[in-house]
Amino acid sequence: MVCLNLPLDIRYKPENMYLVGIIPDAWQCGIKYSKTTCYPNGWLTHSAIALIVCDLPAACHIASMAGVSSHFYCSACNCYHRSTCGRVDFKKWEPHDREKLREYLEQWRDTATSSEHEKLFKAHGMHYSELWHLPYWDPS
Repeated sequence: MVCLNLPLDIRYKPENMYLVGIIPDAWQCGIKYSKTTCYPNGWLTHSAIALIVCDLPAACHIASMAGVSSHFYCSACNCYHRSTCGRVDFKKWEPHDREKLREYLEQWRDTATSSEHEKLFKAHGMHYSELWHLPYWDPS
C-alpha cells in the first residue's frame, strides 16, 4: 500500500510502502500446515495479526488515552501538565507503568456513573478499552 499524499517521485519507494494482506476466513477455518518440524502429520492454526499505523492523535484515540492537547500529552511517559511540555531533561522521564494503567482502567470499567467516569478520566487521562483484554497490549 502507498500513501497517495506523498509526491510521485517518492511515493513508490520501498521505504514509503507497506504490505497489506488478509487471508479470508483464516480465523474461523484456520490454516492447515501439511508438515512442520514439530508436527510431521500437520498442524491446524488459528491466528490473527493486527497492525495499526497512525499519527499520534489517532494513536491516543485507539489507546483510549486523553488527546495530545490535554495535560496528559505524552502517551509513552509520565510527563504531565502542559507547563512541562518542551522539557529536554529526558533522563528524568519515566515510562508509563503498564500495571498501574491497568489498575486505573479497571477502576474506570467498574464505575457505574458517568460522573465518576469523568472524574477518573480527568485524574488519569484514560478510559477503558477492550484492547486491554489482549495480554500483549501496551499503549505506550
